[in-house]
Amino acid sequence: MNETSDVKKKQHYVPEMMLRAFCIPNSNRVWEYNLHSGFITKKNISEICAERYLYELRDDVGFVNPNTTNLLENEFDKIEGEFTNFFNCFLEDLEGKDEYTFKDDSREKLCFWISFLIIRNPLVKKAIPIVANHLGGEVDSIFSKNYAFIQSIPDGFMWILNDLLKGKITIFRSECIDGFVTSDIPVCFFKYPIHQDCYVPVSNKYALCFTRPHTCLDNLSKVVIQGVKKKQVINLNKMMYQVLLGYNNSIFLSGNSLIASSKISIKEAVYAEEQGRHFRH
Repeated sequence: MNETSDVKKKQHYVPEMMLRAFCIPNSNRVWEYNLHSGFITKKNISEICAERYLYELRDDVGFVNPNTTNLLENEFDKIEGEFTNFFNCFLEDLEGKDEYTFKDDSREKLCFWISFLIIRNPLVKKAIPIVANHLGGEVDSIFSKNYAFIQSIPDGFMWILNDLLKGKITIFRSECIDGFVTSDIPVCFFKYPIHQDCYVPVSNKYALCFTRPHTCLDNLSKVVIQGVKKKQVINLNKMMYQVLLGYNNSIFLSGNSLIASSKISIKEAVYAEEQGRHFRH
């Protein structure tokens, strides 16, 4: 592959500004459980949830197209810059409340952000050849995979966003010190591909749960903030781990890293899944 100096080689698919919400206090590091090595280690957030040349058009040899260098990556950087302040203010506004009311277009912005997290993940690129094969097509070259991935982003994003906007949000607040975990698949689907049924940890203290509203009269702007105790936190963290293992019956959704500010949170999630697996067998 050509090593063009202008190309951002390491391109994040989970933004660093979001990973900071899971950092060990007073640091830029997190605890990461790597499924391949089996080790839990401290990692700088610049080292994780990134892939080389993820958003670059490359030919079948792997050479980056110089005419589109950093095009998508730069656009994503702009979106992250615009959403950093919104995201941080949203987390601050949740403090000390049992109910949260979205004002103006803040609910739309939050749904935009989550749609952005979903569509930019490399799992979408991984899924494209599988979906094409099911439809009787073929997407097997480096160029065709990258091209199809990049081309699918605008339409895929709008489809996900429109789905999420119909969902009812519940906010979970961890009442235990160790808190929530995230992963390199930051959005967990209950009923893929219905995005209204999903779970998204947004910090070690807060997580969002989208469900389909019971009636069309539900006020989607008013949100309950539900305190969750340690047992439920462990179950939610275990669910994030199960997504990495591909337990949601998807043929392409599986990941690499469980991420948290607490090593204990990761250990408890992994142990809970191993115990459950033992009883299932």
